[in-house]
Amino acid sequence: MSIAQVACDPSLDATVGTLCAAVGASSAVADALSNSGSYTVFAPTNGAFAALDQTFLQSVLADDATVTALLQKHALGSEVPASVALTLENSAQTTLNGEDITVDGSTGSVLVTPSILGGPSTVISADVQTSNGVIHVVDKVLALAALVPPPSPPPPAAP
Repeated sequence: MSIAQVACDPSLDATVGTLCAAVGASSAVADALSNSGSYTVFAPTNGAFAALDQTFLQSVLADDATVTALLQKHALGSEVPASVALTLENSAQTTLNGEDITVDGSTGSVLVTPSILGGPSTVISADVQTSNGVIHVVDKVLALAALVPPPSPPPPAAP
């Protein structure tokens, strides 16, 4: 089964059903993840989508170009199993939409940035094997460059 088929398997609906619905809204992503090739997908949980402001989420899902770009931000054009990801340290990886994410396994967990809510997204279930790559389930939705929260200003200096 392909990545698109596995992500939409009814047995995973309670985990990544929202992702499946989003992939269904983007024929370009659904086609890419159904084709032969070798991909890595960082699949946000339903809880990751639920943590977002729902008005914001609905506006993203209503715009075909934005939802396609957002989903492509979660996919790499090569297979990166957890055993490899755990050896990476702040490694820039180019996603299918052309933007980079940073993958860091140096802590013993695989962390991916940037996320919409800030901070790293953590791989909570790794190496779901498919016919055209691997899925890693993550706990936050990754952010498009336009959606990355600005850095917090430094605290004022003590007098």
